[in-house]
Order: sequence, then C-alpha cells, then structure tokens
Amino acid sequence: MSFDEFLRHRVFERLNMPDTYFSLPEDKLSCLATLYKMNRDNTLIPATEYFQYPAVQTCFSGGVHPNNLVHLIIKDPT
Repeated sequence: MSFDEFLRHRVFERLNMPDTYFSLPEDKLSCLATLYKMNRDNTLIPATEYFQYPAVQTCFSGGVHPNNLVHLIIKDPT
C-alpha cells in the first residue's frame, strides 16, 4: 500500500475528510485557490511556477508528524 493510500484509509476516511489529497483529481481543479506572490513593484501576481496542476505528486509530505503517524500505526494495526 502506498503512503497516500495508507493515509486515505487510516486517517482521512476515519476523520471524514473526503476532499484531502496529495494530488488533486481533475474534477476538483476548480476548487483549487490561486496562489499569489508579491511582484517587484509591490503588486500581487499569480504564482504559477509553484504548482503545476494537473500533475501527479510523487513526493508525499504534509502536516502529519512522524511521531503522530507511529501512534496511529501502533494504536490500530489493521
């Protein structure tokens, strides 16, 4: 089982988080907010270079601290 599948099954489904993804499905792209950055003249411009959607993400990272993940695995090994 891949890391994203593991988190979906063990964390996101249990917490009723159906819209949490590592790689956003195409049918959810319209929900993605535009990321902005400050331009040299102090105006906001879209920061399109940070995310290339749609694209499959292969470097999984996020807000789950490794210690918390270990607790999740130990508490429920199924």
